[in-house]
Formats: sequence, C-alpha cells, structure tokens
Amino acid sequence: TLFRSPLFAMSRKDLRPAYTCGTYHKRGLKGCTSHHIRIDTLDSLLKIYVKRVMKNSEKMIAELERAIKEEPQMMKASASTIAKLEVELAKARESYKVTQKQKIRELMKADEANREIIEETYEEMEAELLQKIDGIEHQLEMTVEHRNTRIEVNRIAKTALDIFQDFALYLLLFQLKQSESPA
Repeated sequence: TLFRSPLFAMSRKDLRPAYTCGTYHKRGLKGCTSHHIRIDTLDSLLKIYVKRVMKNSEKMIAELERAIKEEPQMMKASASTIAKLEVELAKARESYKVTQKQKIRELMKADEANREIIEETYEEMEAELLQKIDGIEHQLEMTVEHRNTRIEVNRIAKTALDIFQDFALYLLLFQLKQSESPA
C-alpha cells in the first residue's frame, strides 16, 4: 500500500488540495518518496469503497436486522424455558429433601441387618437426585447465559447498524450537496 502512516494536508497555492504521505512528511526522502493524493481523488475512491462495503454488507445487515426483530420472541422463549427449569429444579430439590427424610425414618425403624441395605439404596437414590439437580442447574445457567449473550450481541448489532445507517445517510447528503454545488 502507498500510505501506511497518517496523511497530512498539503496546502500550496500552485497545487490542488491534497494529502501527502505521513512518513515523507516526517522524514522526507529518507522515509518515503513524495507520495501524495488529491482530495477529489481520495474522496472519489472513498465513495466507491463505501458503496462496495454497503453492497457486500446487505446480507449481513439483513441478518442482523432479523436477529434484532426476533429478539422479543427469543426473550419470551428464554423466559418460558427458565421458568420451567426453575420449577423442575425446585421439584428435584424437594424430592431430595423428601428422600433424605424418608431415609432417616426407615433407618430409625430398621434393624441392624437391614440398615446397610437401606443406606446403600438411599445413597444411590440421593446421588441420582443430586446429579439431576446439578444437570438442571447447569441447563438453567446455560439458558440464562445464552439469553444474555444474545441480548448483548443484539445491542452491539443495533449500534453498528445505527452507525452504518448514519454514515450511509451522511454519504447520501454529501453527494446531494456536491451535485447541487456549482462546479
């Protein structure tokens, strides 16, 4: 690329408005040859580049707009899933408590010969319930995290779209102003 460092404005009466290479501006011929670009050429190239970016971004913009539009439905679905998981988690915890109480009651009634069998049986049941509780908690955590990530991504997408649309509007207004100006 020609210009790897910042450009500096050239203002000489014998030249049309232009920018010069920053390295040349700082170091002279030791840093770079005297590369410069006229403002009208830079403006024209920039407009072509922006139009190309806008054209190539249409599909991405449509996808971002779709994701933002679908956010309310996603939020409802996430809320519903979270509510169901919270109910399921409460039931699993209650079941674990009931199992523990039942184990204590049976151990108190049991004779020495049956205590070990009862203990083993309930330990397996408790382990299964604890595993179920952990699984539900993990599902709940993942669902909340997914929802929050989607919200954050949609906020960033909305900001990016707003900036892009503002820039496109600015470019359009600038072109209209240029076409109305006398040559």
